[in-house]
Order: sequence, then structure tokens, then C-alpha cells
Amino acid sequence: MGGAEPNTSDISLFDWLKNQEGAMKLPCSYGDCGKPRLIHTDYYYHASGCVEITYQEEAIPGRQQDYRVYVYCTCRKCNQTVISRREMPDDVLEMSFYKVLEQFFYN
Repeated sequence: MGGAEPNTSDISLFDWLKNQEGAMKLPCSYGDCGKPRLIHTDYYYHASGCVEITYQEEAIPGRQQDYRVYVYCTCRKCNQTVISRREMPDDVLEMSFYKVLEQFFYN
């Protein structure tokens, strides 16, 4: 029984986010935007679904910089929160970036 070949260029969600960190402070290279990438939002679409990724720096006094990822869901029609904000578990951060997207679209 065959299947799709694994994407060997895929990396964990955590590593993908770490790679984004450096780019967040650089100016946007799209057209003449020039604003920092940090204030942009990335969208991933599949069929009728959309995953929206927004970035936010959160300084916590007395703590070393760490990486936390929060997830929440809102209704696109009424803008009400469907799933309240919660920290994404470490085991999800260790998953492949594309596998995480797949889970959002199909579960």
C-alpha cells in the first residue's frame, strides 16, 4: 500500500518558529511595505479552512526569553472566541510544521 512520500524538508513547529524570529525584525520585502514582519499576519489556506498566525513579543520581567505558543479559535462570522487561549503543549511543538497544519485542517 503506497502513500505520500514524507517531506524531508519539513521541520518541527518549534524550529520553524525559531527560524521566523530573526525575520520578524527585518523589514517586509513585499512591494514597498517596509514595515517589520512582526506586525504582519501569515495565513495558510486549505479547502474551506484557514490557519492564521500572528506574532507577538511578550516580555516577562525577570525571565529569560523563552518561546511560548498559544492557540485559540474564533468564529470568522461573529468574531466570538470558540476555543479560549491556551498554551500549545510541547509535544505539538515537536511535531512537523506541516503535520500541525494538517491537524488544524482535518481535526
